[in-house]
Amino acid sequence: MLGIKKIKILIAILTVFAVFMGTGYAAWADQLNVGGTVATGEVNVIFTTSMLAVPVTDPAGLLSGNARICEEGKKVEFTLDNLYPGCPAFRLHTVKKNAGSIPVRLNSATLSFDDPQNPVIDYLEAKVDASFCKNPGGTVYAVSDITEEWFPLVELDERINASAQLLAAVLEPGGWISLGTVDEKGEPQCLRFRLREDAPNDTQGRTVVLTLEMDFIQWNQ
Repeated sequence: MLGIKKIKILIAILTVFAVFMGTGYAAWADQLNVGGTVATGEVNVIFTTSMLAVPVTDPAGLLSGNARICEEGKKVEFTLDNLYPGCPAFRLHTVKKNAGSIPVRLNSATLSFDDPQNPVIDYLEAKVDASFCKNPGGTVYAVSDITEEWFPLVELDERINASAQLLAAVLEPGGWISLGTVDEKGEPQCLRFRLREDAPNDTQGRTVVLTLEMDFIQWNQ
């Protein structure tokens, strides 16, 4: 059996050991907390540009429309006015930029209409090209896996969500995704909307309002 003196020495050693263990754990936990704070940033991707070019008609002024950024840059809304079957295409240029502090990637796009029962919707079609830039001043990449053919407008979000290139693109702070481009005259190109020629008479003179949302998440999620 241990003597009284040896027991007291052992208790003292264990006490000192426990103190150092507590201090070490506190320091380790503090480092974890600091590390977590550094690694956690702000996901903030906003629409910064929204330009809609109304097509020229003969006689002039038959069509009208506008585009606006809403909900603090989270969505962009388009209004197409006084549509008629076979009308020339509206042209759009819109950019969504990583204004946050960490890299992000596209999670999903959602297209919605203010009046889902509007008879015009089934006869609207779209054509889209897209591009992205991973970091400010970097290389601009064309997206080739979104069809260049006209397709039903209601499929716009599905086409975006099916683009492996867009979904794989990691945007550093300042990077962006663009639907559409601007030509040498400063006019929007590439993302286009029009009413099909075979649209029925009750689509004449109609207005349609649609909203596009593109949701982004932290790049490693």
